[in-house]
Amino acid sequence: MKRKPLLWQLYPSYLFIILLSLAAASWYASESLEHFYLQETSSYLKSTVKLIRENLPRLLNAESAKKVDEICKEIGGKGDAVMLLGQLGTSGQRGRTQGVHNVLATPECSGVKLLDEQTADYMRTPGMDLMTNWLTSGIQPKAVFANNDEMAIGAIQAMKSSGVPMDS
Repeated sequence: MKRKPLLWQLYPSYLFIILLSLAAASWYASESLEHFYLQETSSYLKSTVKLIRENLPRLLNAESAKKVDEICKEIGGKGDAVMLLGQLGTSGQRGRTQGVHNVLATPECSGVKLLDEQTADYMRTPGMDLMTNWLTSGIQPKAVFANNDEMAIGAIQAMKSSGVPMDS
């Protein structure tokens, strides 16, 4: 029987070792890239959250203050008011509510008395229910402040269905 040359005796094991090494190196590179990507994404998200936490309340206060100031001027700087709050504890709710309080503390709006403020969780139906409850309990506000449009629309629907005039 004829013997195989030495090269053909070593070639299969050599090929197996090379393929196994290539697979291991590919796996390691893939894991390293995934780890790097996740670290970079995490770092980016943390910096974005930090920027939002630092700037969002200030921006919401400014937006809220401008709208409240307009309403205050429209009602002549005096009268009763109520406020519909969003989901308690959120930065939007805290910022917008603080903006309303800041404007109502100014001399131009010092005659506006905030009778009540309750949560309607940023939703139209709870806003409508809350406004209906205030109206049926005898509260007739000259101004209604809301942390978002949906609650304001609910309050408007409640006032219209109760016959409250919508002109200023």
